[in-house]
Amino acid sequence: MNNDWFFEKFALIADAPGAVERMRQLILTLAMQGKLVPQCPDDEPANVLVAKLKSTEITENGRLRKVTSLPELTIDELPFDLPPGWVWQRLGCVGETNIGLTYSPNDLAETGVPVLRSSNIQNGKLDFGDIVRVKYEPKKSVMVQNGDLLICARNGSKALVGKVAVIENLTEPAAFGAFMAIFRSRINQYLYYFISSPLFRRMIDEVNTTTINQITQNNLRTTLAPIPPLAEQKRIVAKVEELMGLCDELEAQQQEREERKTELVRSSLSRFSESSTRENLGYLFHKSYDIPPSELRKSILTLAVQGKLVPQDPTDETAEELISRVTSEKARLVRSKEIKNEPPLDPITEGEVFSIPKNWVWCRAGAITRPISSGSTPEQHVFHPSEGIPYLKVYNIRNQNVDFRYKPQFISISHHREKMKRSTLFPGDVVMNIVGPPLGKVAIIPDSFPEWNCNQAISFFRPIFPDLAPWIYTFLKEGSFLRNIQLIGTAGQDNISVTKCKFIPIAIPPFLEQRRIVAKVNQLMALVDELERQQAASREKASNLLDAIVHEMTSGG
Repeated sequence: MNNDWFFEKFALIADAPGAVERMRQLILTLAMQGKLVPQCPDDEPANVLVAKLKSTEITENGRLRKVTSLPELTIDELPFDLPPGWVWQRLGCVGETNIGLTYSPNDLAETGVPVLRSSNIQNGKLDFGDIVRVKYEPKKSVMVQNGDLLICARNGSKALVGKVAVIENLTEPAAFGAFMAIFRSRINQYLYYFISSPLFRRMIDEVNTTTINQITQNNLRTTLAPIPPLAEQKRIVAKVEELMGLCDELEAQQQEREERKTELVRSSLSRFSESSTRENLGYLFHKSYDIPPSELRKSILTLAVQGKLVPQDPTDETAEELISRVTSEKARLVRSKEIKNEPPLDPITEGEVFSIPKNWVWCRAGAITRPISSGSTPEQHVFHPSEGIPYLKVYNIRNQNVDFRYKPQFISISHHREKMKRSTLFPGDVVMNIVGPPLGKVAIIPDSFPEWNCNQAISFFRPIFPDLAPWIYTFLKEGSFLRNIQLIGTAGQDNISVTKCKFIPIAIPPFLEQRRIVAKVNQLMALVDELERQQAASREKASNLLDAIVHEMTSGG
């Protein structure tokens, strides 16, 4: 694999999820298959090297032990064919491993012998930033040497088992902990990359079938490793290090681009939100800005509730006139005893609101809705999996919509009529989850059923004029109202009381402007959805191409 090939292929798959890491894994896979550098017929064969490593005797100064008890290799064990001059061999035949030091909290001290643990392996390197020390001198078998491989042998996270670093630049004698292993061999420079490779991970995963995430001493000693001639090992190590350096450069370049893009997105969105953007709103979707869909959605909603998404029309009925009609209708409903009279709501303070157009007004949610309430939880025996009144829980509010495909539940019609009439929901009602996290998810009840019901973690807003529901939904979906609500903590969960729901300030545009804003929001959200689909398709295409490249490079001859 030459550098030109590397950059050419990477340019094709750079947009694939985890592209750089996949390239690192590909490099190591090719290295272990003998496809990274050419073989040289003049190299001393690996079987000669292995014979030398096997003959090493035990000495008192920590050199390798002779191993004679490992099982013979069988053809069925061999993962794939190796190039000429290579051999498969068990790790225990080319080096020695040992388990680490067991110590108790009483053994720890500010000064003493450092003990290397899993946290001291960071990104394949030894990190001395989190060192513990013991106040006695451990035995020689648990002391490390420069050149040893330090391996995480046991961890609560399976992904961390097998992470490895080369012991180097020791400034004082050090031991290694009980959940670690070391491997000591004359060919550790090459074996470091083998243990870092997907091949080693696959072999360990195949033999480790227990519920404990660990590599036992027997696992490590009996693991098969592809051993090249020593001269080729040196060429492989040099090439891997060169290509890994390129990966590091590419990753740094990607990170720098992402940081620049994030700053550009932040400044662009800030500029759009601070000034009228109707004339140049299309620039938000321009590919040069490359704004993430989630940020686009936030920006669209922010512009909508601030009155910056569509122009104001001076011929519209004013928001004040609209509120006056709402107030009159609400009074009529109270007089006819269709709804209960409620105490007056506190005036809105300046600290609760933001700037809005002159022909808009602020009012509290309770002033434009019927009495706001929440649901309740019926007894378990009234539930039915498929018949009755659909019953919403917070997990049915997904992506700011009612998703009743997810764990649907129904309650009996009779119980709904007799015991849960207060929490009846109708199509067009705006619902919001008031127990978190996350708080404030909203949805509009669809017309797929004529009546619904909900549990106590959901509040609902039924506007005096039903046509106000799309605007209330849009305003609450934007979510800035949450910043001014003092949350109540119960049993470790934040929640919004029904009373606080009544006091939510809502910016009210003229009714016709509400319609224009909601239509514009829907139009732009559809564009964002399409943009997101295109981006997902692009990532999938890049990922498929990466898979094809990996397959081509690793499965061919």
